[in-house]
Amino acid sequence: MSENSENKQQNKANRNEKLDKAIAKYQIAICKNTSEGEILWSRYNAILVFNTILMTAIGLTYQENVSLPPSIKLLLPIAGLISCLVWFTSTLRGFQWLDHWAESARKIEENYLLEEKNKICSCLDPINEGKKLRSKIIGVPSTRSGSYILIVMIGFLYVVFLFYAILRIFPKEAFYP
Repeated sequence: MSENSENKQQNKANRNEKLDKAIAKYQIAICKNTSEGEILWSRYNAILVFNTILMTAIGLTYQENVSLPPSIKLLLPIAGLISCLVWFTSTLRGFQWLDHWAESARKIEENYLLEEKNKICSCLDPINEGKKLRSKIIGVPSTRSGSYILIVMIGFLYVVFLFYAILRIFPKEAFYP
């Protein structure tokens, strides 16, 4: 009987050890997810500020009293397009990391912590609840989609500025012989 009692205690100790390890891994995944979110939006905002400054500089080059070499008027929109490409890829990668850490936490939760979560409150399901709430707002893109749309719109403005610079620098005769 004492051997049976020892086995139960050993099993309970193993279960507690697994639970402790799972909780530690879960905390790491949640912290990484939070950290990655902060990094993503800090980077996003920094590049947004850079593009705002670049757009302002482009706008200033077209004032009548400003005389700059034509190459500057071409290089600024090209620099903007390059920054939009970097911005888009870094944002895409940041969201991939967010997805990775959220999925890691979800797997740990499902595999190790689901029973513990249900003991606390079976109503806790923020990820699925968030999806339900987002789907109720018709016509409003997700934050992810909205961030990509903004990058593409700013990139499109750079294309317009680039074509405008080309048309102002080169005479029409260069295009229509």
